[in-house]
Amino acid sequence: MSFQTAIETLLLGHVNGSDSEKLPKRVVIREDRLLGYVLVGERRKWTYGQRKQFYWGRYPLRSSEDKWIFYFETTKLPVSYTGRRA
Repeated sequence: MSFQTAIETLLLGHVNGSDSEKLPKRVVIREDRLLGYVLVGERRKWTYGQRKQFYWGRYPLRSSEDKWIFYFETTKLPVSYTGRRA
């Protein structure tokens, strides 16, 4: 599963009104091919969103009870890596 696909799956499930309790509280996505990265997503209660009214243009939005926070970290290049370096 690609980085983009993994995040889209989590977000669309949340946006489409699925029961957030069925979603995991923590997701770890690790990609070790080529340069590699680790993406950690954590679901937390979002009390601030419950006190505010948000709009998409003139259309009111309903805030979720939860929010997602993502942490991204690259993994170290192996010593044998012969590709392009930044």
